[in-house]
Amino acid sequence: MHLPPLTIKLLWGVVGLLVLPFLVPRESMAQLMLWPLGEATVFAPGGDIVRLGFMPWQLVTHVLINPGFGGLLFLGLTLVFFGAQLEQIWGTRKYSQFLLTVTLGGGLLQLLLISIGHAAGFLPFAPVAGANATLYGILFAVAYLNPNQRVMLLIPPIPMRMRNLVIALVAFELVFGVFGSSNGLAHIGFLGGMLVAWLMIRYWRGQPPFKPRGPRLVR
Repeated sequence: MHLPPLTIKLLWGVVGLLVLPFLVPRESMAQLMLWPLGEATVFAPGGDIVRLGFMPWQLVTHVLINPGFGGLLFLGLTLVFFGAQLEQIWGTRKYSQFLLTVTLGGGLLQLLLISIGHAAGFLPFAPVAGANATLYGILFAVAYLNPNQRVMLLIPPIPMRMRNLVIALVAFELVFGVFGSSNGLAHIGFLGGMLVAWLMIRYWRGQPPFKPRGPRLVR
């Protein structure tokens, strides 16, 4: 399989994320996660006082914190089988713009939801982390461009159309967000990646809610 250049670099980045927890102190890792608006004070293992809260860089850095090997494996597989497809369709530059915008947009929606939830008193002052919003944006974009493309799931090993896979993911996140853990709103926030992906594709195509962009055609 021939992989485009940005996908190869991203895969090397995924490998780097495996060793990141061993190189970066725990309190520094916490500063990379996406925290709600506000501030909390905690004691670090060495006795130092650490203040935690939202900082602008967390809108990007929270994707660097992934839940173990399984999360990184899902990240790598998504980049190889779906992200590479988008890079080949759009080109490296446009694909990189897509990834950055989806990451920021998904992060903003998650920030909004966890901040409102904490202010309302039904969510703890706790961070979210992981690249789920970005990955869901990638999956949505592939399904939007090629809705009838067939993929083989790993668990369970059944074939499914991309459109149906995305619908299933949306349903799962909505159910888990409403009936799941105390931080379930973050799961609904993951869908922000899909929303931003939809808006970006519509913008590039000059389709509503955006104005036409001239005769140039964009997939």
